[in-house]
Amino acid sequence: QTNAQNLSASLHTSAAVLSRADVTNATTLTLTFDKTLGGSIATGDVTVLVNGAAKTPGAAAISSNTVLLSGFAANTFAS
Repeated sequence: QTNAQNLSASLHTSAAVLSRADVTNATTLTLTFDKTLGGSIATGDVTVLVNGAAKTPGAAAISSNTVLLSGFAANTFAS
């Protein structure tokens, strides 16, 4: 028999906050968050609006507190 009074749990429920977004070579977007991210990401999970037009990356990955979105068409983020 389990004594529920002796059990405790701690839930971390605050969402990660975007702290930085960087573009490299006008085709790669790196998003940095204030917390380590868990799970995985697929290219279909992401849509980026560029001047109102929806763009989907060719590749997406999570590493620690960073999301790397790459493989956009040439000059997608060119200014």
